[in-house]
Parts: sequence; structure tokens; C-alpha cells
Amino acid sequence: MNDVKLDFSDVLLVPQETRVESRSQVNLVTTIQGVHGASITGIPILAANMMGVGTIAMCEALGRHKIYTAIEKTVPVSTWLNTGRNTNLSYAFVTVGMQEGELFKLAALKNSGIFSNMKIVVDVANGHICF
Repeated sequence: MNDVKLDFSDVLLVPQETRVESRSQVNLVTTIQGVHGASITGIPILAANMMGVGTIAMCEALGRHKIYTAIEKTVPVSTWLNTGRNTNLSYAFVTVGMQEGELFKLAALKNSGIFSNMKIVVDVANGHICF
């Protein structure tokens, strides 16, 4: 609780001179190492889990460029299973909410074998919850 908190005023991006001739020479792919040893490699951009944005079709299109998509949480397990057999889900994040059945959804997807490394977004409405 006594950790230092950062906000946007603590971040300063300073452009640097580069020697590239073309944007096609730029490689944005990076590996992000998690605290507990897991890592992901790709372009650190995540398409939102909003209706009409975080779709399987968006995941397929962005995944070809190594960009991630948080799939909207309304996608049923059956759609994931049908899609996972024919689609590379390496750049997909499974989105779950705070509803009672969400852990069952995660368990079903984890046990299905369609993910080599399942990534999860927990969507909490307005960033807070009261009990």
C-alpha cells in the first residue's frame, strides 16, 4: 500500500534521432516479462474488449501483425472452441467479468487445449466494485 504511485505526469517520451530509411525497417515487436515468469511477445498494443472492436475477426486481422485483441466477454465458450480449431489465438486475450459463471468459462477454455498460453483480461465495470 505504500508503493509509489505514478500517473501521466510522471511519463515523458522524448523522440530520438534514428537512422532508418523507411518505416518498414522499424520493428515494434517486444517481449514483456511478467512478474511470475510468464512472457508474451508481440507489439504491445491491445484492441479494446468493446462490442464491435474486440471480435474474433479483429483478432485474426491484428494477429497477422502481432497485435493483441481483448475479445469481448460476451463470446460464448462454443464460439471460442469452434474458432480455436481454425484460428491462431496467440494474440487473443480472453475477457471475463465479475459474473458467477466466469470462472467456469475460464476453466472450460483452459481445459480445451485451444490456447498454448492463455491470456486473460478481467473487466470490472467502472474500475471498482462494492459488496
